[in-house]
Amino acid sequence: MIRLLLAVPCLALIACSDQEPQPQPSSDGPRARAVVLFTIDTLRADRIRMYRQSAPPSPATERLAESSLVFDRAYSQASNTSPAMASVLTGLLPPRHGVVHQTAKMSGDVVSLPVMLQVAGVRTGSFVANLCKLQDVKPSVFNEGWGERFCGMDDALPQHEWDRAVVDAGIDFIRRSEATGEPYLAWIHLMDPHSEYDPAPQDWDHEANPLREKVPQMQFLSRFEETLKPPPSAVLAKLNRLYDAEITGADRQLGRLLDFLDELPGGDEVAVIFSADHGEELYETWHRIGHGFSMTDAVLHVPLSIRAPGVEPGRSSALVETLSISPTILGLLGLEAPYRLDGETLLQARPGRTAARSFESGVAMTLRTADHRFWKRTVAKAPTRKFAAWRLQAPWFERAECLATLDGPWQNMPRWMDIADPNNAALLGNLRDEAQRVMDSVTGLVIEEITDEAYLAQLRALGYLGEEEKR
Repeated sequence: MIRLLLAVPCLALIACSDQEPQPQPSSDGPRARAVVLFTIDTLRADRIRMYRQSAPPSPATERLAESSLVFDRAYSQASNTSPAMASVLTGLLPPRHGVVHQTAKMSGDVVSLPVMLQVAGVRTGSFVANLCKLQDVKPSVFNEGWGERFCGMDDALPQHEWDRAVVDAGIDFIRRSEATGEPYLAWIHLMDPHSEYDPAPQDWDHEANPLREKVPQMQFLSRFEETLKPPPSAVLAKLNRLYDAEITGADRQLGRLLDFLDELPGGDEVAVIFSADHGEELYETWHRIGHGFSMTDAVLHVPLSIRAPGVEPGRSSALVETLSISPTILGLLGLEAPYRLDGETLLQARPGRTAARSFESGVAMTLRTADHRFWKRTVAKAPTRKFAAWRLQAPWFERAECLATLDGPWQNMPRWMDIADPNNAALLGNLRDEAQRVMDSVTGLVIEEITDEAYLAQLRALGYLGEEEKR
């Protein structure tokens, strides 16, 4: 077994959670003979009934929740798909894996989860409906370590058809993998409810309520960002109905996968991890629709659940991060990482942190505790851009530091706190100290932590070591 060289210590602020331990079947933790990672692009936690009863029906996620350990407070490490999924599939924070914005490449010395599994003889397949271009880019988590890669994107078809295609391809991979008797990881990533907003016909009456085409639709919605004014109530209501309708379509695709696994002999031995890369801002917190540049709860608070043999269904209020998905998958397959990861398995006895860490484009970070939100700009000057400059007119870019609290667990609007108020000094000092510790922890090359020569030899044989200059 590959040894984990360094453990992440419990720090002054990021201490071990006080949440009650989750029951485990043995000291070794739960095991699965295979894992399916099912992620939905741009899905907010508060828009499915797994989390909020007032949300529209989502039968598949509700059904999955009944047999899963559901984490009520899970946070993504980034607001765009590429850096967010790089964290999910490396177990590292963005400054450590190097994908600090949507077009950045992964650091050449990072060993991604699929590569770790490939070294261990695990079959791997990725089936994605977004960022397919990264399947041809080295080094990226979309490219490296996948025995099979499938792209569902097809500009001639609506996005909901892309999602059906990737689920079809994922099911086919699982069926073929089952025939081999080998362990496997299947990653299925849907595109909807990401814009363009064009729900399937069974989810939207297109004849009675026609929609704009993709480019005119986004131009129309972006005008409200540029003028810094929210849309009229009727426009906002329609936007929310569209978003919910696309969630209904994505939920249907998840249901197809669950139906297949339920009918699969031994399907109950296959772990299902369900999550999202990030959420979506719908003009609630500031003048923004979308996700990039938004460091709000609407964007960073995402669903996360685990259904696996030996995992007791229920809910956890522990504050967790989606980068912990990688160590969780390794643990379920009886493996460990070759170097220190930035999170631990979600199935440890006392999972969770007291602050979740997220980053934006290499210029800002945020710590999200149970009660407070702290933003810190990681560059000296406020960032600027020539195109769509209004997207940087947010407090976490314009100010060196911001502090806020929320009025409830599902509230997205922060209540700003005065950082000059002496009553906030102790809290602010702790958050500042932890932000500095986080930044200090992400320096240095990770590959240097691997001392197992046999493991290094396997990486060389597979072409994942000594190739940094060529990448």
